[in-house]
Amino acid sequence: MKDFKKKEGHKVALIIPEYNNDQYNIDLEPYADLPEGSKRCFICYEKRMDEAYAYAEQNGFAYFATAMTISRQKNSQILNAIGEKLSTRYPKTKYFHSDFKKNKGIDIAKAMRDEYGLYQQTYCGCKYTFLKKK
Repeated sequence: MKDFKKKEGHKVALIIPEYNNDQYNIDLEPYADLPEGSKRCFICYEKRMDEAYAYAEQNGFAYFATAMTISRQKNSQILNAIGEKLSTRYPKTKYFHSDFKKNKGIDIAKAMRDEYGLYQQTYCGCKYTFLKKK
C-alpha cells in the first residue's frame, strides 16, 4: 500500500492487490476471438470490478467506484450496469455511479498522474486485444 496526501489534506491509499495474469487469460480464452469492446471485455470488467468490490466490502468501505469510467475506450453505462449488478453481492458497500470522463476528468487524471508519478497503462491489459493489434 502506498500513501498519497492530496493538497486538500485527504489521505488516499493506493492498494495494489496480487494479480494472477495466467488465470485471468485462461478465464478469457473462450472469448479470445471476439472483438475489443464486446462480451470478452464485459467479462473482464466484471472480473476486475468484482475483485475490487469484494475488497471494499471486506474492508468496510462505504462506496465502491471504478476508475475505468475515465477511459475513452470503455462504455461508462456498461461499467455502471456491472457495478449495480455487483452491488447485490456486497450489501454493505454502495456502488457509486460515475463517468469520470465528464467535467474535464481526463485532464484532472493526467494532472494527478504527473503530480504523483503514477503509471498509465496504454492498453487494456488483455493479451487477446494486444495480440490482435500486431
